[in-house]
Amino acid sequence: MSYEHLTTNFTTGEFLVSSSYPELVKDVKLFYWQVDKLYYLCAFLLQPLRDKFGPVVITSGYRPPELNAKVGGVPTSQHARCEAVDFVTPDTDAAEVYEWILKRGWPGEIILYLKEDRLHVSLPQRNVKMDQFIKG
Repeated sequence: MSYEHLTTNFTTGEFLVSSSYPELVKDVKLFYWQVDKLYYLCAFLLQPLRDKFGPVVITSGYRPPELNAKVGGVPTSQHARCEAVDFVTPDTDAAEVYEWILKRGWPGEIILYLKEDRLHVSLPQRNVKMDQFIKG
């Protein structure tokens, strides 16, 4: 399967992952509008983050409807629209990355899952600006 380069260090394949249900993403073909949304996430946040902090490992990217349902995602999840990503930064504490994202003024949702040392970010939605710090 060939993957399209989004930025210097990201391909569309990195967003087609599921540790629990890999069979539900292995043959997914993205539409141009989905690739455009992933490009925005990469160009304006994930690539600068990778340039500064090193590896960024996507743990949840695009969720086709069946995968979204299996993992308990809500039907309106931004993951199901290629507008959200969960990731870890193996070489850097997620709380440090969270603070860096906040200082950059990211206009979308930012959630830090402190216990899991994992972050969630999404593209901006009209009238929604949310950042959360979740300890549990």
